[in-house]
Amino acid sequence: MSKINARQAAAASHADGHAIVLAGPGTGKTSTLVARHSWLRSRGVGAEAICVLTFTQKAAEELRERLGAHAPQSAWIGTFHGVCLRLLKRFSAEAGLRKSFRVVDPSAQRELLLAAGVVWDSDDGDLTDIIGRWKDSMTTPDEADAAAARSGNSVLRAAAAHYGTYEAELARAGDLDFADLVTKALSAVRLSPEVGKFVADRLPHVLVDEFQDVNRSQVEFLQAMAGCGSSVWAVADDDQALYGWRGGDVRYTVDFPRHFPGAARYTLETNYRCDPAVVAAANALISRNARRVPKSLKPARPHRNGTSVRVRSFATEREEAEWIA
Repeated sequence: MSKINARQAAAASHADGHAIVLAGPGTGKTSTLVARHSWLRSRGVGAEAICVLTFTQKAAEELRERLGAHAPQSAWIGTFHGVCLRLLKRFSAEAGLRKSFRVVDPSAQRELLLAAGVVWDSDDGDLTDIIGRWKDSMTTPDEADAAAARSGNSVLRAAAAHYGTYEAELARAGDLDFADLVTKALSAVRLSPEVGKFVADRLPHVLVDEFQDVNRSQVEFLQAMAGCGSSVWAVADDDQALYGWRGGDVRYTVDFPRHFPGAARYTLETNYRCDPAVVAAANALISRNARRVPKSLKPARPHRNGTSVRVRSFATEREEAEWIA
């Protein structure tokens, strides 16, 4: 806690209930999350009672490394999908799954579709990816079919027609795909008293990294945990939401207190990474974002003479690469 600034310390030592920490690039998001973990432990919370969620295996491994001895293998630290898989393996019966259920990879998904007689033109995109996006947004086959019909998009209409077949084949095999991990865990937490009690007793604190990338199923999973009594503390940069194409929705960050009632909001605005010239240019550009919480980055580094932001345009990507090189 001594190596962080006052705003980071205030966010890390948030006392009760939910909280969102809005932090721009270079403001120490991960350091603040690590400090939060440390603060909870200093208050007598065991490492196994703190669930830490992020989006990539690499990020999860880096968090474990930074937490060091305070992140034993038994601690619930990982991606949303990894933590949900662990929960489903522990409570497979309560989730309505066979004990030896399998998580099918994209190759197995395509084999399943082929066995069901589904013919798909790969020029129209990846059918399993389209279905996965529907699942992440918790859109049923009937809802997908209706939405595709309204859109008039022939590719989506064809995909929606196969969605129900795919789900039936997956259910018949008793297996799950990647997107199912979160939605099945969500249902188990909501509907099973045993799973709900486990969350309430064993996972009272949930820390989420890069919250701006969450999709609907992930938010509802967190809300289900909150319904069991868990407090959700998240760090996010609402100006750096890059994953709308896979279902991420920055509105969950901007409207965090609406989704997690009573939540406190903290902001980190001191940028330790960039020259003031870069920070000023970023502020000028980012301020025009339509969906954001107003804030302005402040540089911690002094300006270096000769450092400036240049704007260049190029006819081709090769010209751009050659100029950079």
